[in-house]
Amino acid sequence: MPTPFAALKPAMPCRPLSDAATYTLCVVDQAGKPLLGATVTASRTVWSEGFGDVAFHEEDLGTQLTDAQGRASFDLAPIESGFMSSNHEHTRTATATINGWPAQEVGKNGVIKLRPPRTARRN
Repeated sequence: MPTPFAALKPAMPCRPLSDAATYTLCVVDQAGKPLLGATVTASRTVWSEGFGDVAFHEEDLGTQLTDAQGRASFDLAPIESGFMSSNHEHTRTATATINGWPAQEVGKNGVIKLRPPRTARRN
């Protein structure tokens, strides 16, 4: 039985992406190698204005496990505005952890770099 063509293609490296419909992050170790199975939790802040008032609210985007390329991707629902109000995305953020390592936040480049916990040394 022939091997499917898709199985012959190497996996694409993770590339961060942040557009109106998708938020894709990459999780790597200290050496820059992708981490499989890291837990990534993402959210975005939406600001609303109308009737002379401005309000911010946090919107949970969910939790994903990274794939073999260190990729976690979140689908984004459109932000809708009302008749007398306007809603806009303000920021996106994400944190990741793996195997009890300290959680780290995403950088401006869309990459989360994880490292094992530091151990205290006695003199």
